[in-house]
Amino acid sequence: MDAMYWCLVGGGAAAVLAAVAAIVRSGAQVKLPSADGNFVPFYDFKTRSVSYIRKEAVRPGMVQVKIHNLEGLHWVDAKQMKQEKIAPLGELSEAARAKLASIREVLTEVHPMTLEQWEALVRRDADPEAAVATWETISADYRSESANPSYNAIQRLDVFHVVVACATSTRDQALATVTLAALARTTAEGIVARHGRSEVRQGTGRYAK
Repeated sequence: MDAMYWCLVGGGAAAVLAAVAAIVRSGAQVKLPSADGNFVPFYDFKTRSVSYIRKEAVRPGMVQVKIHNLEGLHWVDAKQMKQEKIAPLGELSEAARAKLASIREVLTEVHPMTLEQWEALVRRDADPEAAVATWETISADYRSESANPSYNAIQRLDVFHVVVACATSTRDQALATVTLAALARTTAEGIVARHGRSEVRQGTGRYAK
């Protein structure tokens, strides 16, 4: 059974040739595309295989995760992920727990979870402390972008989805992973322009603007 780690920070696609050796070692099957730089790796849990899809094929419901024994981040269909494939929970410092309480307070209206659920979420990450830093960035971005008094609850939820995408995907991929219910696309594009990253560093919770 595959071991899988939730990865709350995204990253650019791994170079095709650099990923081949690790994929082969993992036992996963791989289908290589033409090496034109427009492809990203996609892992299928059902077939245990890696294929490469065009960047524009990334759709809502797909997330980037760290797959055990594979290098870099892979796009997956979130519906395929199962609880039993998640790695053992990591540890959190008291300082990180205190930050989670503040994060929960800011995001409760759009991401309602108990503090215990928040802790379980970030502890599933390969680097729980980095995951907390990522959510701290998300909560700060959400607080600033949702302050518009004219926004209704559905629009604020859209804002949340966009800032999460900004934190977990590169700027050019962010809106490809979001379906807007009420927020104007031009408004979402403005959020990406302000908070999107040209690069998302794997496993650090830090971002390059």
